[in-house]
Amino acid sequence: MLDGALSAARSGAGRRAPSLRLRLLAIVLLLAAALLGLAGAAVWQAHEASRGRAVTQMLGITRVLAQLVDGEFARAEAVLQGVATDPRIAAGDVDAFLAAARRVARALDGYALAMAEAPGRQLANSLTGRAPPETPMPGGLDEVFRTGRTAISDLYPGSVTGRPNVAIAVPVLPAEGEAPRYAIGLTLNRDRLREALARQHLPEGAVAAVLDRQRVVVARTRREEAVVGRRATPPVIEGLAANEAGLFEGIVNQDGEVSVVAYARAPATGYAVAIAVPEATFARERNAALRRLAFGAAPV
Repeated sequence: MLDGALSAARSGAGRRAPSLRLRLLAIVLLLAAALLGLAGAAVWQAHEASRGRAVTQMLGITRVLAQLVDGEFARAEAVLQGVATDPRIAAGDVDAFLAAARRVARALDGYALAMAEAPGRQLANSLTGRAPPETPMPGGLDEVFRTGRTAISDLYPGSVTGRPNVAIAVPVLPAEGEAPRYAIGLTLNRDRLREALARQHLPEGAVAAVLDRQRVVVARTRREEAVVGRRATPPVIEGLAANEAGLFEGIVNQDGEVSVVAYARAPATGYAVAIAVPEATFARERNAALRRLAFGAAPV
């Protein structure tokens, strides 16, 4: 028994207790890890707060853009109403219309004007002159004769250029108590819609689009040719049917990216604007902040 006790004592003596240096090092490492964890949590929370502000700002920008879309249509309507006051056009003078339309089209840099007769036959346009017999108006614009009020189209293929267009038409003022016999219309330059979107301070990585009343893409700030003519994603269509404006997170946009999407309906025309920011953009900013924190903590 005595031999066993001596052997255990010799074995314990052979194992050294950790040195003071190692103990201090362990304490420092634990403190550094705890502080780094707290700093990482603070960075994460700051990023989430910044993300929330950015998402709220997205919704505000979308509302502004929707107003700008209404403004483009209002500008076109004012131009048409100015032309429609010509009494010769009210009397059906196609040559007088063509002379006025070409002057206006040059001043507006690319807009095309057209004249139509009830119930919806196009008579002439500023691109080709007199139209062949039975040339129809763009879809939806013929309601200008039924209502006697301004009509706006959804996206349609242009009869002259074949390019996707949107247009607006106003009645030429008839005699008192009579239904409109003539109307004039204007094809909006979609480049102006896209430029109106791009001029705003969009969030980093954002893509913005104008949607018609059928929620078909009319103009877009990125990959426009691939997307124009396609309908918006189902959540955006459903959101616009229920609300004037709103937000979705974690939905796939038309580029196949999981995104935060803000949308707003233009109050006058019924058109809409949507802005999508990929979630990867927010994650990239957060991860960059965490990497900077890690690199800063490494010397400690």
